[in-house]
Amino acid sequence: MHVNVRGLRSTLRRWLSVASLWGVYGAIAHAQDSVAASPPSVPSLPIAPLPASPLPSAGPRVVPPKLPLLLVVEDTSISDSLRTIIERDWTFGDRLDVIVLDSASRGQMGAFARDSSATETSTTDSILAAARQFNAAFVVRVRRRPNSISASVFDVAKGTRLRRMTMETLWDDFGMIPRIEAHRLADQVEAWVTGVPGIAATRIAYVLDDVIHVIDSDGANDYPVTTGGVSLSPAWHPRGTALVYSDLTDAGTQIVKIDLVTGQHQVFTASKRGLNITPVFTPRGDSIVYASASVRGSRLMIASASGKGKARVIPMQSAALFHDIAAPVFSPDGKRIAFVASSPLYPQVYTMDRNGAHVKRLVPPSPNLRNERTAPDWSPDGSTIIYQQQNRKFQVWAAHLAGGIADTVTRITDQAENEDPAWAPDSRHIVLTSNRGGEKELWVLDTYTGRWRQLTSTPGARLASWSPRLGWHGGTP
Repeated sequence: MHVNVRGLRSTLRRWLSVASLWGVYGAIAHAQDSVAASPPSVPSLPIAPLPASPLPSAGPRVVPPKLPLLLVVEDTSISDSLRTIIERDWTFGDRLDVIVLDSASRGQMGAFARDSSATETSTTDSILAAARQFNAAFVVRVRRRPNSISASVFDVAKGTRLRRMTMETLWDDFGMIPRIEAHRLADQVEAWVTGVPGIAATRIAYVLDDVIHVIDSDGANDYPVTTGGVSLSPAWHPRGTALVYSDLTDAGTQIVKIDLVTGQHQVFTASKRGLNITPVFTPRGDSIVYASASVRGSRLMIASASGKGKARVIPMQSAALFHDIAAPVFSPDGKRIAFVASSPLYPQVYTMDRNGAHVKRLVPPSPNLRNERTAPDWSPDGSTIIYQQQNRKFQVWAAHLAGGIADTVTRITDQAENEDPAWAPDSRHIVLTSNRGGEKELWVLDTYTGRWRQLTSTPGARLASWSPRLGWHGGTP
């Protein structure tokens, strides 16, 4: 089959009318002129106003205070860059209050650490005594070794070392530790101090000018992973080693997997090239679920992630009541799927069991309002589904779950236009597309405090997907 790209794009815009115009490939909007029956709905539920802490699941969320922490890096050849990376990681994590010292104070702390005549105990005592002057609750001491880097965490009040780690690493030609290793060190220390690992050693995939890019969670190391054509809807493998996406060519759209270790691209032949979109891996990473369409509408398919064998349809309870189904996303345990389907007039988010049973509408309709709800993402802790909702402008909302449906919904954003939300591994931060700075860029939002930070600086970034923690081997999930 050969299809003219212009004609195919026109077909996609008609079939994905709302999605394409919004730049949201995961949303399906196909207005129905007449409907014989309505999909299942749920009774009305409370709408929480936009609070200072935007994600209350049971009353106002109590935001834990940031823990004051002081970082001491001994080796002067790496101190500035390494310290900057780690301090920024902890600042962006929003759980630690990093004490920033002036150059004189940093020199004093470094001198304590580098004093060759001092014993280990006296060096530690000197660092702890100095840390008390800055009201630090914890001190992290980082030391470089020939083929490794070590970090020790001290409780200042108790004067004792809590934990210590050593990471084997290869130094580059300039004597610098690879960025990912610095991020992993920061995440591990954050886990020891707060009980929750950081999200620094993660990456975000997104689409810019029809090309998929990957960027570190701190905004560094941005690079493309596809070239040519039109690539859309990237989604991560559970181990962060691969991406799956929808590839548009003259012959239609098809599902493609990128191995980020080898750089190899694998085109899936389980379904014929045509209209195959919004792919995601299952939580175990052994299968891929995506939407495949024909003139009669779309349906969800599942195929082996190996690319072998044929795809099969995921059966759905009351399937005849739904049209143009797409944008699947799994609950963390893999037992349920959230998806978008056009209901009587406008696209809505639904959930169902993995086998297609117990289909439930996530949020009930709003009387006399055109509310289009699309682009769902399930939080890694399983408690919340975020989505975008359009009345006039797109805003991000959160549905707090009880029995597979929303118990309470909360508007997360209310300024400018915000869309394409995706969770970070900590179930606290989200990445989204926003024009709050004038142009559409990727921003990261702390849903506990409402703090924003800009991630990209090239207009047009969209359709973000946040990776799992990369290479995480810590004891705290």
